Amino acid sequence: MGISSHANLFFVLLMLCSYVLDVGIATESITSSQSIKDLETLSSKDGNFTFGFFTPPNSSDRYVGIWWKPQSTVVWVANRNQSLNDSSGVVTFSEDGNLVVLNGQNHVIWSTSVPNISTNTSAQLSDGGKLELTETTTGNSLWDSFQQPSNTLLPQMKVSSNRTGRGVGLTSWKSPSDPSVGSFSVGAVERGKIVEVFIWNETRPYWRSGPWSGGIFTGVDLMASAYLNSFTVVDGEVIYNPESVSEFGIFVLNSQGRVEQKYWDDTKQELEVSWTNKISDCDVYGVCGSFAICNSHGSAICSCLKGFEPNNKEEWDAQNWTSGCFRSTSLQCERAKDQNTTIDTNEDQFLELQKVKIPDFSEWSSAEPETCRSQCLKNCSCVAYSHDDGIGCMFWNDNLLDIQQLSNRGLYLYVRVDPSELEHAMKRDKKGFLYFKNDEPLEQRDNKVFEELSRVKLQELLLFDFEKLATATDNFHQSNKLGQGGFGPVYMLLCRDFSSAGTGFSPHGSPLYATLLTLPTLQLSGFYTTELGNEEMELLEERKTLPDRDLLQNRDYSQTQTTDITFISWK
Repeated sequence: MGISSHANLFFVLLMLCSYVLDVGIATESITSSQSIKDLETLSSKDGNFTFGFFTPPNSSDRYVGIWWKPQSTVVWVANRNQSLNDSSGVVTFSEDGNLVVLNGQNHVIWSTSVPNISTNTSAQLSDGGKLELTETTTGNSLWDSFQQPSNTLLPQMKVSSNRTGRGVGLTSWKSPSDPSVGSFSVGAVERGKIVEVFIWNETRPYWRSGPWSGGIFTGVDLMASAYLNSFTVVDGEVIYNPESVSEFGIFVLNSQGRVEQKYWDDTKQELEVSWTNKISDCDVYGVCGSFAICNSHGSAICSCLKGFEPNNKEEWDAQNWTSGCFRSTSLQCERAKDQNTTIDTNEDQFLELQKVKIPDFSEWSSAEPETCRSQCLKNCSCVAYSHDDGIGCMFWNDNLLDIQQLSNRGLYLYVRVDPSELEHAMKRDKKGFLYFKNDEPLEQRDNKVFEELSRVKLQELLLFDFEKLATATDNFHQSNKLGQGGFGPVYMLLCRDFSSAGTGFSPHGSPLYATLLTLPTLQLSGFYTTELGNEEMELLEERKTLPDRDLLQNRDYSQTQTTDITFISWK
């Protein structure tokens, strides 16, 4: 009994020591006449990576793999689907020159499986953590571990599509204690000129990055961070290529389908998670179904696009959104087709969605923005389009699936709707708040301002909360003028029935907006809008010299000339 207890204790200590991975005989390379036994290791020249035997936490099984030595972080596993149950395993070369893992019965449980190679081979571990099988005489690479990754993306690794018939991607562990292949995988998908990264749960899409635009993945909201900006895409292959190789940064696909970006914190002396792909339920692929948008900041995260209604109202109210939405008002082009009549296709309009992860299954063309729009408009099957300088023209002829509202990134999506849907939007009662500051004299302005209006985007304006402004200024009291003592005071204009002066939700296209920009020393600085029960819009105007009242009241602010402008001073 005593001997048995000591033997068991020795085996436990052996397992612990081998997981710490700091013991054993280390070498930089092995040749066809050499082997690596349990507790022996192969190390990179800089000592940061080690290849050998290890045991995962809460397990007694033995595996062969590569780990990053400073924190014993396993980054690659050879025999992940066929473990060893004791310490009798060995890494060696087979008669045909392949690197193999043998169990105690000399059965091959893993092999590099390269056909028709020289028997004169060797293996070495690079400073980047890549195990490489080479032909000793020529030095030619025959196989490397980056071609068969596990769950970790190291610098210089890539994920690729199956376009060439040989896709490369990550696969999750089954659990933190079981490195066998789990349910989740990461890979690249290339459709025409559009490249995206996907996570799949078995065969079902679980998450996607949005299209690559030449610098970022447009559906990843925090793509501006240092490591996330370290990707390049070449011929459908997504390559992790960080600028600084001195800082250890990796991407790990965990057993729950979450990709985590980790970096080494020198101060804490540990790996820190700096980013993850799944922050909210909106990050799950298609959670809202078709023709719906997901916004994690909403009380209910899913809502149908304007002009669409839930397919199943009962499920929708129960917050089961997967059935999606359907078009509630048929398109002009559809009605013309049904009636076999000719109709101006321009009667259909496009609803603009800003800063979104655009839907899946887009088609691509090289068309410029205006051509992209007109091509979609001429094709009644085209339900939406988007354009990005780094991608080109994208359009959709089927369901719009997996649209997500983003905060910092994203693209503009234009959804085809019946004109009445935009008319309803224009008639919604609004209260607006425009914030102006002093600028150049009127004589320095010219007709260019009108040409530039169509290129002005709403996100260029500062957004203000009306209630917060009212509180900060003591309800716009005379003693609390905004900008007083700086670039001049702020004044307000009251515009009743603003709905006739604007188009859609943006003031930029309205004649009122264009006219205001031509007023002396006037420049738009911000806009605020919120729903009210009456028809009016308040404009904040900041200037050193007030405009003449006649100048304001005599301007033609709308095509219908129904807008009533009244000047309102501070109290």
